[in-house]
Amino acid sequence: MVCNGFPAREELTPDDKSEILTRAFQLNYDHLLARWPRFIELHQWVCAQGNERALQSLGERDWRDLQLLSQLAWMDEEYLASDPVVSRLRGLGQITRNRTSKIFAQSRSNS
Repeated sequence: MVCNGFPAREELTPDDKSEILTRAFQLNYDHLLARWPRFIELHQWVCAQGNERALQSLGERDWRDLQLLSQLAWMDEEYLASDPVVSRLRGLGQITRNRTSKIFAQSRSNS
């Protein structure tokens, strides 16, 4: 299961959010970040706004997406294709709490 090392989105403190913005985009843009259109969108938004303004303006969905995408971006292509949970997350397109919750619930029931 994907574990991002941060609290649930609704429990994020300002320090947690600052840490996410500091770490989320510390990766190779062309090889890791660019595979995820939503991650590109978030990266461009944060770059345009700056971290301080982004801390105030990003919404709940944005924080959830950043938490998940910052972890998925580091995963090997082979793992992305072979792990059933991660593969389904990759195929979501738009990441939503309902979609990810269903995928994780199905994976637990299949174990």
